[in-house]
Amino acid sequence: MSGHVSALEIVKQTRRQGSVYGDFINAARDTIFGASSSGTDAGVDYSTPTAVGRWGVGILSTGSTSTGRASHVASSGTNEKQAFGGNRIVFECDFTMPVLPASGDQFSFRAGFNDSNTRSGLVDGIFYEVDYSSGERHRLIFFSNSGETPVTLTGVPTTGRHILTLVIDATAANVYCYIDDVLVGSGSSGIPTGNSRLACASIGVEKTVGNTEVRIEIDWCAIAMGFGSAR
Repeated sequence: MSGHVSALEIVKQTRRQGSVYGDFINAARDTIFGASSSGTDAGVDYSTPTAVGRWGVGILSTGSTSTGRASHVASSGTNEKQAFGGNRIVFECDFTMPVLPASGDQFSFRAGFNDSNTRSGLVDGIFYEVDYSSGERHRLIFFSNSGETPVTLTGVPTTGRHILTLVIDATAANVYCYIDDVLVGSGSSGIPTGNSRLACASIGVEKTVGNTEVRIEIDWCAIAMGFGSAR
C-alpha cells in the first residue's frame, strides 16, 4: 500500500536514533541527571515552577559563598560520556536566569557537554556560557585536551526564561547555538573529536566574585542523537 511503513522499517529507524529526557520533577523521578554542589547553602533542589505550563523545575543555587556551585550532571563516569564526531547530536534545555553577572557579583552559567563541575578543571567540552569580564559575556565554548576556543554570540536575550539548543553535526565539524530557536552563533575550530575526547551532559552555575546567591531554574533537558547507521 502506498505510504505504508512496515513495522520492520520502524524498528530500523529507531536503531538510528536515540534520546534522553529529564524533567526535574523531583530527585526520585529524575533518573537521567544527578546533583553536584559545593559551598555553604549551595545545592540542587526541586520546586513548583514560577511560570504556568510547566511540571516542575530543578533549582541550582550557588549558596552564600564566592565559590559556591551547583550542577545537574548526566554522569561523571566514562560510560555515560559522549564522544563527538560519529553522529549528529542535539542538546536542549529550558532555563530561567533571573539576574546577569555583574562586576560585584560574578558567576559562570554553563549548559551543554563538559567533563568537570568546575571551570578550572575542564579538559573537554562543548557548551554555552554566560559569565563576566568587563561586562557580561554570552559565548559558545569549546574545550579540547584543555585548549579553549571561545565564540562570541550575538543577539542573545538577557534575563528570563529561554530555550537553549546546541546542534553538533555528524562529523563534529560545526556546532550551532540557538536561543529561543534563533541562531546566535556557530563555531568550527577547537571542537573536541574522537573517542579520547569525552564529555557528559551538564547544566551548572558557579560563583566567581561576591557572595550573593544565584538561583537558576531548569525546567527540562533533552539530548537526541542520530546515528549514521543502525546499531
